[in-house]
Amino acid sequence: MPVFETEQQVEVSTVLTSMGFNVEPEQVKEIDQAELKVIQSVDFVDPKLAEDLIDVLDGEITIEEIDNLIQSDNFDELPDEAINVVVDALNETSDDVKEEFEDNVNIFSSDNYDDYVPAGSVVDTATRRTVVAVTAATAAATGAAAGPKPSGGSGGGGGGSDGPRRRSKGGR
Repeated sequence: MPVFETEQQVEVSTVLTSMGFNVEPEQVKEIDQAELKVIQSVDFVDPKLAEDLIDVLDGEITIEEIDNLIQSDNFDELPDEAINVVVDALNETSDDVKEEFEDNVNIFSSDNYDDYVPAGSVVDTATRRTVVAVTAATAAATGAAAGPKPSGGSGGGGGGSDGPRRRSKGGR
């Protein structure tokens, strides 16, 4: 019989077992009540997807676990709450796992990824989106304020030493 440390772990285990999942105490220790509700909602979409989600939420995430989750046919059908708990879990994992996730999921495609901090970054995607937008707006405003550029080169004589010689040979 599995040994659980808290009453909450017993409850989570009971619910997951009643859903048909065989879970170990180590898995249950990392899953809280909010995540359990998400797993239950995903189970209605796809039991295999829910199982992959449990693997991601039950502690340290491996590249294989994140691959299994994102390669699921129903990954795009995950409810917003499920994406949010995946983002929270990914923010606590290694850059290798994050890079695998980023190679397969457009983290800028949805506001659900706003709190996600990409591999090698210290800012989340919402902040990065804002910085890019401000930079683009500033560059556009700076370009517009400078006015039109002259169309005749750099203004430095337009031909080096050949310029003055031609004029002097031109009949003066």
